[in-house]
Amino acid sequence: MPYLAGEVSARAALLEPMNFSFVQDALAFNVRYAFEQRILYESVSPRVPADWSVIVCSHDNDMYATFQENFESVAGNHRLQFVRISDATGMNEGYKRGLEMAWFGNIILCHHDIELLVPDFFDRLLGHLDCYDFIGVAGASKMSGPAILFDGHPHLLSRLSQPAKNMKSRILASSSPFAHVRPAAVLDGVFIACKRSALEQLGFDTQITGFHYYDVDLSHRAFKAGYDLAVVPDLALHHQSYGNFNTDWERGLLLFKQKFPELRGEPSPHRHFYTTSIGSENEISVWSWLNTLSGKWDQFRRASAEVQPGLACMKSTDPMFPSV
Repeated sequence: MPYLAGEVSARAALLEPMNFSFVQDALAFNVRYAFEQRILYESVSPRVPADWSVIVCSHDNDMYATFQENFESVAGNHRLQFVRISDATGMNEGYKRGLEMAWFGNIILCHHDIELLVPDFFDRLLGHLDCYDFIGVAGASKMSGPAILFDGHPHLLSRLSQPAKNMKSRILASSSPFAHVRPAAVLDGVFIACKRSALEQLGFDTQITGFHYYDVDLSHRAFKAGYDLAVVPDLALHHQSYGNFNTDWERGLLLFKQKFPELRGEPSPHRHFYTTSIGSENEISVWSWLNTLSGKWDQFRRASAEVQPGLACMKSTDPMFPSV
């Protein structure tokens, strides 16, 4: 019965995304269920290993060493090239140099304070790149103003873990806790994967200086250029910080607004995240159960949209969930 209740509550939360208290209660119920059942993680079928260039701007030797060790621990037979830019004057400047140094056609741009939590991370990521041009773990399906959170719910997309305020445990922080793969209009730079050819066409705008808004600029230009972007829920990732909305962020915002003056809609008042404690001991159980729920919803979508069996993915033309 709890299994069925979890599935029904997740389905209802997806169908009523503006019923915020219900979504929060459904998340807490399903996390508690995952803890109690100690659900085992189910890996996806192995993929033919691929080559990846991982570009990261990092000035902290200890943090970078931990970052590299973690990526290598889940790489399996995938081959990784790490491109570290330790003296970047800004993210666009650093990534521009990093791309010039990269060897491979699959590119990852990410922060150095993340942890990949599951052993099939790269198999899952490769499957998503078969369907979409840019993959992220956070973003939004609509962008009418100069920030990812601008349009609020139900357009916000994310599912990752972060430290609790006391830094002694972990929380699941999500704006769409039961989401399936969703087309996006903008991506957060905590983690972005794409093809090298796309980055070579789009380039990095070094006029957007500093360490903020590089991600909004790149992904928004990619969306406008016709690339398919998606936020995917199953790349279990821990981000060790909450972001920093400092003067550098404000400067990036100003530069972005000057570049895209047409993005001047009215901000939504509903820009919250749903959070619930997940500790760390049973964190993988939570990810496994939420992935199961997302997978069931994706099967339902396919059946409702009469998608042909065996189709690898549903693009932004999905009639049930348009990208904007």
